[in-house]
Amino acid sequence: MAEVSGRAQGWTTLAELRAVSLKAWGSGALLRELLEPGGLYPRRRPLKRPTAAGLLRDYAAARAWAAELFAAVGHFSLETAEVGRTTVGANQLPAAAVFAAVDDEIAFAGKSLEAARAVELARELSALSLAFRAWALKRPLKLLELGDDALTASRVALWLQDNPEPGIYVRQLSLPGVHTKFIENHRAVIGELALGLQHGAAWPGTGPDGDR
Repeated sequence: MAEVSGRAQGWTTLAELRAVSLKAWGSGALLRELLEPGGLYPRRRPLKRPTAAGLLRDYAAARAWAAELFAAVGHFSLETAEVGRTTVGANQLPAAAVFAAVDDEIAFAGKSLEAARAVELARELSALSLAFRAWALKRPLKLLELGDDALTASRVALWLQDNPEPGIYVRQLSLPGVHTKFIENHRAVIGELALGLQHGAAWPGTGPDGDR
């Protein structure tokens, strides 16, 4: 009930804060920051909070809204602001959620297992070629979606680099897990990875999964 009231008042609820983190995950921003930190953390997420007039109008709802956020502190800390000193008395209300590290926001979004898997895959790709790591940074969600298929596709790209004129059909490659259906289903990714090998670590790509 308190969350509905807070949303109706236009205050940022816990669910809405989590939606912001999930949007950052969905854009690929959290994964890119995890794979290659860019100094974005600690990360401050501002909260819409009650004004003095809002406190005066519905003090109980404002208290319930604040209590929900304070109770959720763990993956984030809360900055507070004083509100209502001259009306209902000074109240310290949540003003922003602060995530100390990207891992904390990923955990808050409920994506820790997926993130760990992405880190593992990126590490394995990097062992094959730094160009593949560049691809992983551009396409972290695609990497996660493909899983082990990304590693197989990278091996095909390496084979094509070493055999520019193989004189055989790709389906005849003697690589584990590579068959005609695999090539058909992953042609675009193999092409991206092969292009990355041509350009080295500065992978040109087809565009990132999303913005930071």
